[in-house]
Amino acid sequence: MPFITTLRATAALAATGGMLLAASASATNADASTIYACVKKDRILRVSTRRPRCGRGAMLLSWNKMGPTGRNGASGKTGPAGKTGATGKTGAGGAAGTPGQPQQAVKFAADLTAGGAPAALFSADGLAYTLSCNAVASQVVGAVDAGGATAQSYGQASFGRPSGEEAEPGDPKSEALVQALGKASAPIASTTSAGENTAKSVEQYGVWTVTVEGPTSMTWLHLWMETGTACGVHGTAITVPD
Repeated sequence: MPFITTLRATAALAATGGMLLAASASATNADASTIYACVKKDRILRVSTRRPRCGRGAMLLSWNKMGPTGRNGASGKTGPAGKTGATGKTGAGGAAGTPGQPQQAVKFAADLTAGGAPAALFSADGLAYTLSCNAVASQVVGAVDAGGATAQSYGQASFGRPSGEEAEPGDPKSEALVQALGKASAPIASTTSAGENTAKSVEQYGVWTVTVEGPTSMTWLHLWMETGTACGVHGTAITVPD
């Protein structure tokens, strides 16, 4: 092909392409996804957003208004960690809890010979608790007494002889004691020796649990008492207000 003919063909294609671009720009104002054009040699016969019927000798061209979505790009690298945030303000203080129930706990112990003056143990809720030890007929009786205020006591005990001492058929095994208390002292727990007389008294022990309902408090006693030729007691008491 001569050089002049090639140049003219190239110019015609360039002109046609320019016209198609211009026509496409005007046609894309319409709401359509595909643009159509009828082209004949070096001129555009028709541009439409609807598919036209091109005449004889004309070529139908079409192109998308928008190409397909490209693939997602690769994920970027993780960025550096952010700085630590500022410390938050201290929250408001919680409400005060319900006050606990006040109570008094004591440990007591005493030893006393028969006929001796009562030994003080402790005091609680207007009541004084003491140990007494007295010879009664041929036996020795040890007792924890309470007095000084109006109250009521409920006691339960189990008895036995020391290890190695054989029990007799008449030995007591248990006892329950309910006592109304007042100004004068009265026994709330007692243990009696197992001998025939005070000189030959055989030791006996008793384990007592006693509840005392006082004027304004409740007192629980747990005690161990031994009685022979003398008396002894040791235990604990807890007093809780009503």
